[in-house]
Amino acid sequence: MKRGTIGALVLAVAACATPPPPPVYVPPPVPSPVAAPLSLSDLKIGPIVLTVSDARTAQVFHVVDELAKPVAPQGAYGEWASKALPLDETERAMLAAHAKLRARRGVGALDQAFYAALTIREAVQHAVEKKLLTQADAEAEGALLEHFAPRLDPLLEAQGATLHAFEVDVAEASRRAAPLAAQLGRFCETTDTVEVHAFVVADPSATHGESAWRGGALVVEAMPDYDNVPTFLHALFDVIFARRRGSFAIASEKCDESIDPETMEEGVAYAFAPGLVHPAGRDLLLEMVNEDAARTLRSPEVRYERLALALRTELGSALESGHDTLSSFLPKECDAWAKITAR
Repeated sequence: MKRGTIGALVLAVAACATPPPPPVYVPPPVPSPVAAPLSLSDLKIGPIVLTVSDARTAQVFHVVDELAKPVAPQGAYGEWASKALPLDETERAMLAAHAKLRARRGVGALDQAFYAALTIREAVQHAVEKKLLTQADAEAEGALLEHFAPRLDPLLEAQGATLHAFEVDVAEASRRAAPLAAQLGRFCETTDTVEVHAFVVADPSATHGESAWRGGALVVEAMPDYDNVPTFLHALFDVIFARRRGSFAIASEKCDESIDPETMEEGVAYAFAPGLVHPAGRDLLLEMVNEDAARTLRSPEVRYERLALALRTELGSALESGHDTLSSFLPKECDAWAKITAR
């Protein structure tokens, strides 16, 4: 979920049947920058055990990977680099080599190797030992990151307070979300512990930040002067819904009105966060639906949002009851979708 309109967030857990009045809440103070890397470990949120890190290697890799993309000049990091990080021809050639390696290795190996709470050299060694990359590819990528790391340190240092504030907010959000997340785990029949490693990275933009899964890790682009937690929470709980992707695929074939499995999955996911897990004093899901009121169901985001709004109250009741499961809930989602398409 990537929304430029999401404002300052404090997590609130909505009541299952109807949204409650906004709770009284005093936001924590924004901490001062710190030089040492930060890490939150073993945050339990229902069945999820979360670790959050702002490791330098992961941040350097992320920025380099973004700068190497063909669309980089139009992206957040490309816009920032055009003013703050002028590149010479040698550096452009290095980024082009990275892009070729990315194209050759695809999604997964590079991400698993360098989204890591390790030094660059340790990450290179780990990538070779785990056979994620060849010795030559790992060494080449390591040399690239070691070149750009000191060039990117000013950005990382300037965003230190933003990253720290995000981690503080996530710790508080985890505590508030835990009861509802436990209900979600039961609802989705998640019986084991789901370990999630998240890396928060500096984002110099004011509108482009996102949270996305890359190589098995959840990567959060934390923008300054912005509450980055809603998109993070939506992506975080996706790890639970993704485990039931087969159930969504089977259920979608049984709906009277045609619906794709992704819309079914995201409809429930959006109904949960930001539908039930939402900012204090705001109905973020309703705001999203109203913002996209002029758009049609041809847009995936519009489908997700409208279906989520139709499902939210019923999902809340199902979670609270302790009897419903995702499997028993999915026919109700088919019914909700039929009403939306009939409008």
